[in-house]
Amino acid sequence: MTCGQLEKPPTEPVAGARPARQSRGLSKTAVNFLVDMGCLLFLLCTLLASAIVQFVFPRGTAAVGWTLWGLGYDAWCVIQFVCLSAFTLMILIHLILHWTWICAFVVTRVGKKSGRDAKLSDGVKTLWGVSFLVAVLTLLGALLAAAYFSVVPGQPIG
Repeated sequence: MTCGQLEKPPTEPVAGARPARQSRGLSKTAVNFLVDMGCLLFLLCTLLASAIVQFVFPRGTAAVGWTLWGLGYDAWCVIQFVCLSAFTLMILIHLILHWTWICAFVVTRVGKKSGRDAKLSDGVKTLWGVSFLVAVLTLLGALLAAAYFSVVPGQPIG
C-alpha cells in the first residue's frame, strides 16, 4: 500500500440479501415483448389504413378531392404502405430473434420423419436463415419486376 491510501475492509454479504445485479440493458424477454407489441401496433395501423382506403374512400380516380382528417386518398395509401412495411420489418426482427427455436423445431420434425437425430451448428443455422431471406427477397423482387413490366396503361379519361 502506498502512502495516503487506506485499506478498505473486506465487505461480507448480508445474510439473505440478493447479490447486486449488473444492468446490461433490456432482457431478452423485454426485447421480445417490445417487438411483439410493435408487430401488434403496426398490424392495427395497417388494418385501419386499409379499411379507410377500401371502405371510406370511393374507388381510384373518383376519390380525387376527397379528404379524411386532412389527408387525401393518396396520403392514406402511403400511410397504408408505410405501416405494412414497418409491420413486415417487425415480423422479420421477430423471426431473427426466434431463429434458433425455428431451426430446432424444423430439425426435430425432420429428424423424427427421417428416423435420425440431427443437430445444426450456429453457422449452419445462420446460413439457412440468410439463404431463406435471400430466396424470399428474390421471389418478391421477381414478382414486382413481373408486375412492373406487365402493367398495361389504360385509356386517358376525358
